[in-house]
Amino acid sequence: MLSATVPADAAIGEATVKAVGAGYGLTSTGSLEVLTETSTALAIDPELPAINQPVTLTATVTGGDGGTVTFADGDTVLGTSVVEGGTATLAVPGFKAGSHELVASLAKTATAQASQSGAVSFTLTKGASTIALVMASAESTFGDPLKGAVAVAGADEGTVTVTVAGTPVTVRLDAQGTGRFELPATLKVGSHTVSAVFDGTDEVEASGTATADVTVVKRATTTVTNATSSVKRSATYRVRATVSPTVAGVAPSGSVRVYVKAPGAKSFTWAKTVRLSGGTVVTTLKAPRTKGRASGPPRTGRPSSVRAIHDAARGVARRCRSTVEVVHRSTQGETMRRLDGRGVAAVLAGILVLGPAAFVPAQADGSDDLTDSEFVPRATATDGRYVAASDPAEAERLLDGLESGRVAAAGVAYGPCRLYPSPIRIRSDGKVGTKPQTKCTTAVTSIRHSTDMRYKSFIWWKLKGTKTAANAGQSSLQQKNVGFACVSDESSGWGSTTLGTVVFGGKTYYARVYPDRVTLKCGG
Repeated sequence: MLSATVPADAAIGEATVKAVGAGYGLTSTGSLEVLTETSTALAIDPELPAINQPVTLTATVTGGDGGTVTFADGDTVLGTSVVEGGTATLAVPGFKAGSHELVASLAKTATAQASQSGAVSFTLTKGASTIALVMASAESTFGDPLKGAVAVAGADEGTVTVTVAGTPVTVRLDAQGTGRFELPATLKVGSHTVSAVFDGTDEVEASGTATADVTVVKRATTTVTNATSSVKRSATYRVRATVSPTVAGVAPSGSVRVYVKAPGAKSFTWAKTVRLSGGTVVTTLKAPRTKGRASGPPRTGRPSSVRAIHDAARGVARRCRSTVEVVHRSTQGETMRRLDGRGVAAVLAGILVLGPAAFVPAQADGSDDLTDSEFVPRATATDGRYVAASDPAEAERLLDGLESGRVAAAGVAYGPCRLYPSPIRIRSDGKVGTKPQTKCTTAVTSIRHSTDMRYKSFIWWKLKGTKTAANAGQSSLQQKNVGFACVSDESSGWGSTTLGTVVFGGKTYYARVYPDRVTLKCGG
């Protein structure tokens, strides 16, 4: 083996080397590269980066002129950069949590040797997180979205996975680390455990699991029964029972039990049970062969009562019932007027705790007529004060509860307004009218009145018509457009109902009043 030292002043580049043997004078030639020796150093800025913080890598090359530097994190190449003026730089968006070992490698060129920097090592650790879960209520009614919120300490972004009944919901956090969510309105009736887990981010570890227990209760239903108003004895007649409401696309299910109370009987007798389909059942019954007479025209029949009771399968309250009367005609075909109403629907308490079932009129044969038992102003008035409610249906239930005494006035949220009834009278233009008025202690967003006027015809209170009035940005409203023509000089009973609606402070308030019924010398 032969070794030799390249002179310090040797030209850079490829050189030819000749060796001559001392004894026999044998010669050998070859070539070698004469390259500039280089060294590479690596620096990062900032020296102690945070997770995902942008970092600039700078390689300083000594010796040589130009070339390309490759930056790597362990076995992962981060990028390359050309050496200019003895340095090469590379900007990286940041590093994830974990251990990192960065090096910069200068590639060999035609005039310079390759070199590699020493490693720059560091470890990035995620921050810890804690999570809190809170539900708006521990109890929800089927069909109402179940609302809740999460908060993650130590996080200003990311997602939380909320799970109930095996169904996950992704909640995105805001800059304060909080997020709100709604669980499905169709969550099954029963007890459920809601769980929440912060999914973690590049900077923050995933959290443990927070839980909350909630109960979904059945929603109240209304059963309305319609039946043929009069039939011949022993004839078949149709009965239709409609159960409502349909919630979040889910119609009430289960079955309806139909009962009949024959003329003169003291109690109802089961007739049949019919399966609900789409919230409605239609079936037929056979009128009894009952003989006998009731007050009224000769040879009239006596009424039977038909009752439908809803037995829920899921999501709705059980045993909501409705009753309707059917008059049986004599074989001669003479018909007796319907007695005591077209039925009442028992409405169980809904989201408000109203105590026992409230009663509202049921519809029959598409008529708007009411009987005395259906059109009787409540004995206990609400004093015309407006009460807060989420919608008109809830307002009706709440006002019914106040008027019947089932709901305590102290437990109700009142608005800044009152609704005052006005006596029913014959106006100067000969029409029958009334002028209900709402007065508020301050200007409100809007006020609206809807006033029904009815007149007495035999046993029926017939709807003469409905008038509405409204304004905005005022503190009072007097409705002056309620006026209906009288068409005869006969004395007739008149009654009215006004439903007022006030919007104030982002909430809606309702009130209902009834002026005293009067007898005026005109008819409808």
